[in-house]
Amino acid sequence: MNRQRGQTLLIALLMLLALSILALGNLRSGLLLDNSLAETRDYQAALGGADSAISEALARTRYSPSMAVGEADTCISTAQNQQQVLLCDRLWLEPENAASSALLPRARTYRGNDLANPDQLAELSSAPRWYVAAQCESRSSSAMADCLAGNGTLLLQMNALSTGITDQALVRLQEYARVQR
Repeated sequence: MNRQRGQTLLIALLMLLALSILALGNLRSGLLLDNSLAETRDYQAALGGADSAISEALARTRYSPSMAVGEADTCISTAQNQQQVLLCDRLWLEPENAASSALLPRARTYRGNDLANPDQLAELSSAPRWYVAAQCESRSSSAMADCLAGNGTLLLQMNALSTGITDQALVRLQEYARVQR
């Protein structure tokens, strides 16, 4: 009789162990799915912020009354105000370029963050930033002078950097445009 009770108890404990292992496996799967969904949402927020910043950069470039021209080859020393975009004729900025990366701290914050309710954008992205680099299309001296004065045809590169809600996702976008001024 005692032996039968012991066997029943052992079988019950083994079944409990098996159910516990299954429950932990399901819990782990659920956590992995939640993490995956959170990372996807974070990336989508960063992508949306960078896309909005690119759109703003293009709009500002089209309607900007003037362009700032930097003295340094890298244009890092050139400050941007709200009415200007950065004109870097001497260097076509690239993501891998150290000078390009150095520009990001000086880049302009996306103005969509200046909402009456700042928490509205908190679900979208964390302060997307943008800057515009440009080259004169023509390399002749007269066309270059016009271009540096803000006239002529410019080849523009809009750059945007945005992080997601948790700063785990980082998105950098570039878009190119040709603008006649």
